[in-house]
Amino acid sequence: MNHNCHGEFFIANGVLQYRCFADSSIISAPVCNGDQCPCCARTIVAVTVEADEEIDLKAVLEQSFAEGLGVLALSASMTDGQILTLIKGACAWSKGKAFQVIPPPSE
Repeated sequence: MNHNCHGEFFIANGVLQYRCFADSSIISAPVCNGDQCPCCARTIVAVTVEADEEIDLKAVLEQSFAEGLGVLALSASMTDGQILTLIKGACAWSKGKAFQVIPPPSE
């Protein structure tokens, strides 16, 4: 199981913010690498994204899954076909490594 939050630091409207990897929540409170993520309670191990830096999201996802750090968060509104497509893609990205699937929150 992944015990770290591999989110990202970014600047929005001149303010440094953090996006939790587990649920994509935005944290405006000051946090830094080594702190506990207020959303998922994992240790923050993240990268800083510069405002003018272009990110290849597909490459980031593939690298994350290939390193065994992949996480899929399912939504209650997803169809079976969407879930199947997502899991098939994750299996290809992971190259045999385990990845985590987070079910939708129960109501």
